[in-house]
Amino acid sequence: MAGDAQKLPDLRERNMQKRRERILAEARRMIADFGYDALSTRALAKAAGVTQPTLYNLIGSKDEIVRELLIESAERIEGMILSIRSDDPLRNVDAFTQSIVDVFTEDPQYYRAALIAADRNIDLFANGDETLQPRSIAAIAMSILRATCEAAIAEGSLRGDVGAEELSAALYSCFKANLRDWGHGVISLETFARRVRSAQFLILAADAAPELRRRLIAANDGLGPP
Repeated sequence: MAGDAQKLPDLRERNMQKRRERILAEARRMIADFGYDALSTRALAKAAGVTQPTLYNLIGSKDEIVRELLIESAERIEGMILSIRSDDPLRNVDAFTQSIVDVFTEDPQYYRAALIAADRNIDLFANGDETLQPRSIAAIAMSILRATCEAAIAEGSLRGDVGAEELSAALYSCFKANLRDWGHGVISLETFARRVRSAQFLILAADAAPELRRRLIAANDGLGPP
């Protein structure tokens, strides 16, 4: 009897977790399919098969649902980005772009939903949300790109005429602009990858020592026509 009593809380917890997952899955689908404004707690509760009070109890308001989406998205992409390990700046920026493409290819609808939500809720990043900020895609990407530039300047493949901070900001800027275009369905994932690679290769080439510059220009030429 005691064992049966112990199973009841565990069963309730599993059921609550399943409902949370169903709610978040429906929120991702609604944003991706119909746009951010289509997401309301009433419509979401109906789509997820729960009552509005249950939705509020399990997750919270629309802002809290969006926060969950953003945190979950950042956590899923963080591991792939942080696995990049190379002393070669060309390989590093190429692997950076490829890691994003690989993750997005797993579930394009999911990531489009998260990007649309982030675009409409930029204050969640700008206001220093302690839960979200350390794991934001922006913070992770900037950290990787800055470390790449610092290492390349230190070993001489980049001249250092442009500082690592400025270079990494330029590298991230072209990534962010094309990421937004992909998130809103303006360009394909293949076009996203090509544009980001080309822009980042040429940005690095502007400060590269002769050998790295030659390789970066060759890599850009190898991407083919835009």
